[in-house]
Amino acid sequence: MASLFPDLVSSVARPDYLPSVQYGGIAEVFARVVTHFLPPRLPRPVVVDVTHRIGQFWDRCRDGYRVIGLDLDRSCPVSAVADWRSVPICSGVADLVVFDPPWSQNNRGAARDKYTSPFNSVGQLLDACAPAEWARVAKLDGLLIVRCMTSHHEHGVFFDLPHILKTRFAPWWTTYDEVMYAHGTRKPNQTMNRPKTWKCHSWFLIMEKTEVAKVPQEKRTKI
Repeated sequence: MASLFPDLVSSVARPDYLPSVQYGGIAEVFARVVTHFLPPRLPRPVVVDVTHRIGQFWDRCRDGYRVIGLDLDRSCPVSAVADWRSVPICSGVADLVVFDPPWSQNNRGAARDKYTSPFNSVGQLLDACAPAEWARVAKLDGLLIVRCMTSHHEHGVFFDLPHILKTRFAPWWTTYDEVMYAHGTRKPNQTMNRPKTWKCHSWFLIMEKTEVAKVPQEKRTKI
């Protein structure tokens, strides 16, 4: 049966799934994930990294993409100083949106020190996520890659991060694949000091836009 909305249906066939567990350095594993689901081509795919920071994700694959890096930290080598909740880019331009916020506290005890972020707890970070805004920026067949820890325990509250993200993002994004990034040789049950976060492995959630999210929206400021 023909689609009632042919202009909203993606013509891009998704690749096969990656092996569920990936080992290596963060840049190596990320390059493996992104080049599998969005192979480099000409013209170069447009990627909006809304948590670019110093750009370590792109050490192994930046040349294959047009990376637009956003961050609130003015000291970072970014394309624009911007908040991920209001991306200063027109609608429907990104082949991929990347989101990798600071899920755990750093050695100084505050996540905000990492990204100059407007939050200082995982609960506040989850409330600050903007899946609708990222769906606006992405093309009809655009992808979202989210990196998150397995779980986080803070102030008596347990956060099953992959489940929470998939549930909260569901109106705009559906999970296509999940890849575990195993950090070095550490065992998966090793944890940090309180607040506890599962640090020895994390997840890459590869998401694609839902049919609802593919409805065109008005454009904002152009790139």
